Amino acid sequence: ATLDASKPSRHGLNLGIQQAAMPLFGLALAPILVTQLLHVVAWHWVFALVMIPGLIVGFLLHKVLRNTDPNAAAEHTITHDATSHRWTDVFKSRNVPLNILGMMCWLTVLVVLGAFLPNYLLDYMGLSLEQMGYVLSAIGFGGAAGTILLPCLSDRIGRKPVMILSVIGGVASLYLLINTGADTTRLFIFLFLTVFFDFGLICLTVGPSTTESVPARLMSTASGFVVGIGEIFGGGIAPSLAGYVAHHHGIQYTLLLAIGAMAAIEQAGRKDEMWIVGGAGMKEIIKRIMDGDAQIPVNVTYPPAQISTAIELTALKYVSAAPVTGRFIIGSTLVTPENAAQFYFPDSPF
Repeated sequence: ATLDASKPSRHGLNLGIQQAAMPLFGLALAPILVTQLLHVVAWHWVFALVMIPGLIVGFLLHKVLRNTDPNAAAEHTITHDATSHRWTDVFKSRNVPLNILGMMCWLTVLVVLGAFLPNYLLDYMGLSLEQMGYVLSAIGFGGAAGTILLPCLSDRIGRKPVMILSVIGGVASLYLLINTGADTTRLFIFLFLTVFFDFGLICLTVGPSTTESVPARLMSTASGFVVGIGEIFGGGIAPSLAGYVAHHHGIQYTLLLAIGAMAAIEQAGRKDEMWIVGGAGMKEIIKRIMDGDAQIPVNVTYPPAQISTAIELTALKYVSAAPVTGRFIIGSTLVTPENAAQFYFPDSPF
């Protein structure tokens, strides 16, 4: 609908302005507004209140949006084809399957970052809630900027050069983000740049790159395939895979580092000079401690009640007047050769 209402020379800019509303209002401003509303009304009323703008927009779409004549819509495509086609003809344009693969990647970056960054910043980086909120606001502001500026640039120099530049910039920014420590300013900048390029790619992929390459009567079908298949993978399968990795390999990450370090130490011939602490209570590590392995003298357990403690503290924040803020440290047990037998369970899967 946005492309139909735009001049061909402004496809990218107008679509970018329209799609920028999602990251700007949904990811940047809405969290700030919602958290402030929680001080005034109960959380379930917040859901009711945020429905109101959507209902208003839905009514306006009903009153204003119009169907475009295929002959007029054909002027917005490179095919200038207004004739009828089978829906399978969308795949005759090489842009469509390529953009489906691209959308899988762009949405994987966006959804996985949105789902796992809060825990990454809080639990791994050790940031406070306020610092985490500041860093995460980069998703909204960077996304809005990228959605407007990159499609606008593509109107001037072409879709392909901007998309190639965005892929390179996105990969570089994500690499820098991954390798940045607990520096909130740098985290904000690299996250801003990552989503800047990612949202620009999403806008171009869903819009001009796909719809301009197919016959007019297949524009919506082509865009639907790109978004739908991309969402299935990037919005459904990829987060599940990421959750599996986090669940099954997150705790053992220290162990994997330890095993890699042990191999490196052995290859360097320095087994008698260095020792390793890691494993999170894994039975193979506990057994080596029981056997008196000089390279692994001790181990540290993960508190089994840490999840319940987190849930309890979160609930207390909303149902009591108790001040529940700050950092809470839960004690872990030091496993030594003297007490290792208490923690050794040979039938354990871990």
